[in-house]
Amino acid sequence: MSNISDVPQRGVVVAQTRGTSFAAACAEAQGKYEVDVIQKDGSVHTEVVEVDAVGSLGDAAARAAFMQLPGNLPTLRFIGFGVTESGIVKGGPAIVDLTELLYNCFQANPSTFTWLPYSLL
Repeated sequence: MSNISDVPQRGVVVAQTRGTSFAAACAEAQGKYEVDVIQKDGSVHTEVVEVDAVGSLGDAAARAAFMQLPGNLPTLRFIGFGVTESGIVKGGPAIVDLTELLYNCFQANPSTFTWLPYSLL
C-alpha cells in the first residue's frame, strides 16, 4: 500500500529487506498475503494476513518512506521483516534497519513505547 493516508490502521507492517517481489505482490493484493501455519498436530492451516504497509528496504527512497511509518501509523504494533537466517548477523543490514525502525517507533510515541509492546514477525 503506497499511500499512507489510505491505510486502514490495523497496526501491521512488513518489510522486504532486499528486492521488491514480495512487496509488489502484497501491494498488488491490496495489502494481503497468505501464511501457512503449522498446527501442533502437524496439519497446515493457511491464514490471510492484512497489512497496513509493505515495502522494500533495498531501495533508498522506499526505505526512507518505510522508516517514517511509526510517525504516520500510531497503531503500529506488529513488524514483519522478510530475512533469511543468513541475514541475521550482528551489524547486518536487516538488524540495522530493524534497530532504526524500532528507534523511530520510540521517537514517534515515547510515552507508549514501553507499555504497548511491539511484536516482531
